[in-house]
Amino acid sequence: MRAAYTGAKIPATPALRQKHRAAVFAILDAAERVILRDGYGGATLDNIATEAKLSKGGLMHYFRSKREIIDGVLDRLRDRLADERDSVPQNGNPADPARASLISILNLVRAGCPALTGLVAMLGENEIRARLANARARLFGEIGSDAPHPEKIAIAMLLLEGLWLDNSIGRSAFCQDVGSRVVNELTRLLESL
Repeated sequence: MRAAYTGAKIPATPALRQKHRAAVFAILDAAERVILRDGYGGATLDNIATEAKLSKGGLMHYFRSKREIIDGVLDRLRDRLADERDSVPQNGNPADPARASLISILNLVRAGCPALTGLVAMLGENEIRARLANARARLFGEIGSDAPHPEKIAIAMLLLEGLWLDNSIGRSAFCQDVGSRVVNELTRLLESL
């Protein structure tokens, strides 16, 4: 686990740390489900606690506020993206960091990552929108002027954002066959960078 995901004190013994981690992950999983089902506004501490099969007090032992839970969901998503990105082979090409980031997002979109899908439900929140804009700016910042074909990377980013949105709202503009071909074409474009 890259981040603690919570402000709660982490236990000292390995067995208790593992139990703590399992409880935190169960709460974050529950929060993702509630956000997907009820939207950001419906993701109250009570609803998340109910979904996690905890009392509100039990939930607050790990997270003191909805903001902490949302931060945990976003931190865990960032960690999943970083793990995915780290697994993408590098070719020594200046475009490698941006290509790896885009491939990691594509892999999570394909897998139907609930936190990534849930981001759509949170885009109405200014702070979440600003965080996403900053992450997007960092990604575009990885596309240095020395990277070959920065326009292809930008096109891939825009296609990927469209695919993410299309998957997130659950109403694809494409039939399954065309959607699969779009994903395959995007994969080829990313691999060619």
